[in-house]
Amino acid sequence: MDNEVIVRVEGLRYALPMAVVLRVVRAVDVTGYPSASARFCGVIDIAGEVVPVVDLRWILGVDLAPIEVDSAMLVVLTSRAKLVLPVDQVLGVGRLDEATHPEGTSLHADCINAFLCDQQGLVFGIDVERLADEKDLATFAFTSGGVGLAERPGGP
Repeated sequence: MDNEVIVRVEGLRYALPMAVVLRVVRAVDVTGYPSASARFCGVIDIAGEVVPVVDLRWILGVDLAPIEVDSAMLVVLTSRAKLVLPVDQVLGVGRLDEATHPEGTSLHADCINAFLCDQQGLVFGIDVERLADEKDLATFAFTSGGVGLAERPGGP
């Protein structure tokens, strides 16, 4: 298995393929974007580029909480857009083993695509392609830098 970036959100560990994580930044204030779906907290500016911020807590079905100043944000690249994912903590990078579906554990979000494990226990794999669909992202088609749908071949 390839290297994964392991993060913590509301006490649970999640992993994203290192290949989709462009960088990790300190949490910053998020500007609200009223016409966006509930999947999004708003947008942030990264080097002059407006990037949508996914409300990962809402998607994962965990307690909603404000983004703390000591939190981190992962900048990830999907096949459709660049997105920002606020997380409580980045735990590190490592190789994880596949795990069997533990009894009594249900998937609370359709973005969870794998059960993984390491010496510390269970890690839920996140598929970034499932975080937002084209309809969700159409709201942000104004963005520059080739991340908006209007700027991409095959976009609306």
